[in-house]
Amino acid sequence: MAAHELRAACGALYSPSSPTNTRQQAMTFLAAAAEQDGSWASCLELVQSTQDATETRYWAANALFAKARRDRGGLGAEPRLQLIQALATALGAPTMPPSVAERVAVAVATLALRAESEDASGASGALEGATRLALDACQRDAA
Repeated sequence: MAAHELRAACGALYSPSSPTNTRQQAMTFLAAAAEQDGSWASCLELVQSTQDATETRYWAANALFAKARRDRGGLGAEPRLQLIQALATALGAPTMPPSVAERVAVAVATLALRAESEDASGASGALEGATRLALDACQRDAA
């Protein structure tokens, strides 16, 4: 699923001028897209984008969190660590809206915990870093 398709569907879902049937179609499309293994990269692209609406970025971060919770090793150890690093970098950006940062933080923590449980060799640093970033994001949002 390409990022531009997800972006368009989020636009239709969150636009107050969208008819009800268009919103329902967008919601169905986004739910199906979030289930696809190939949507990791597209969701990451939307989270990292400073040009997209907060609602779109939040949807993408929430989809990544949901995917991380459901992932049973299909992502793979190396792609998971790369995703953790990319999300951690995005989380450190000052332009990240607080609601998106919160979802990204829980996605990073979930991915890091999964990495720790499946591959203890290199994941403890990821878990430590994810925990630190999640706490920093929470403190930044509380300030």
